[in-house]
Amino acid sequence: MMHLNAFVMPNGHHEAAWRHPSTDPHRARTFQHYVDIARTAERGRLDSIFLADGVALRGNVKHNSHSHFEPLTLLSALAASTVHIGLIATASTTYNEPYHLARKFASLDHLSGGRAGWNIVTSAGIDEARNFTLAKRPSHDARYDRAEEFVEVVKGRLAKYGPTPDEIKILPGISPILGRTEAEARAREAELNALIIPDYGLRQLSEMLDHDVTGYPLDGPLPDVGSFTEGGQSRFDLVVGLTRREDLTIRQLLEQLAGGRGHRVFAGTPVQVADELEAWFRGGAADGLNVMPPTLPGGLDDFVDLVVPELQRRGLFRTEYAGTTLREHYGLARPVNRNRVKEPA
Repeated sequence: MMHLNAFVMPNGHHEAAWRHPSTDPHRARTFQHYVDIARTAERGRLDSIFLADGVALRGNVKHNSHSHFEPLTLLSALAASTVHIGLIATASTTYNEPYHLARKFASLDHLSGGRAGWNIVTSAGIDEARNFTLAKRPSHDARYDRAEEFVEVVKGRLAKYGPTPDEIKILPGISPILGRTEAEARAREAELNALIIPDYGLRQLSEMLDHDVTGYPLDGPLPDVGSFTEGGQSRFDLVVGLTRREDLTIRQLLEQLAGGRGHRVFAGTPVQVADELEAWFRGGAADGLNVMPPTLPGGLDDFVDLVVPELQRRGLFRTEYAGTTLREHYGLARPVNRNRVKEPA
């Protein structure tokens, strides 16, 4: 069966979602907003909800609605308002210590009845380093060396106790923009893109590239940003490759990135979106998808009410939960308790 995870941003994944008439940025600051989203995901029998996080306030707050709660706190509260849905939080290996995170995630896991998950990041931003009294961020290699050791110290020694290769699930991101017809879906995409504030996108693009591009003409080419960064290297390579491959202007690049920051954005009917997900799944490219609604809560409502039933009709997605834990949703075996006292022979 395909796995589906709801990747939740306060107002949705499109950077202009907070300006769209279907969203309410003020409601995104309330607990009930997230309760409704989590219950919608659970109604759709999704595996989990996932909250991204960074440990710095972005410098372009003037042009967006910022209402990100600390994810472990929010998910602990949501555990009491849901029964089945997995609860995945982002936490940095660069600016935490293993004991603290192990304790926090173990607490969430016990309080939720086995539904906790950890999204591991190394925090590439310069502002994040400054928030922890560092004059500069650690190098890319240093961050990843620490992350590897960190993980071994925390979730166990992966090579000895961890999952086998066929138990590792790959869930790339997709932001589906739905319409009753393909033309309606593309019109919705254009409506969102028309609300883009270039100053916001330029600052975000500058962070992705680790290079200030705010002073260049929007309808001109991207300047030479080099071929290496100590920041987020995979996103850097993706953006530079996209620009060169499609010969995009800065304005065109901003539109390409506005819906999913480099993740797949797909506008179409529920059947077309289901076709896209099925192609990824059956082609072996993914075990499922991180669903990134362009707007919330409406984008997730549409996906659950229109796409999930189509996937269920095709026999690709569960109609009921098989268990109550995140491990059961992913079909993973429960590890042996190493502290269990063996029965005498």
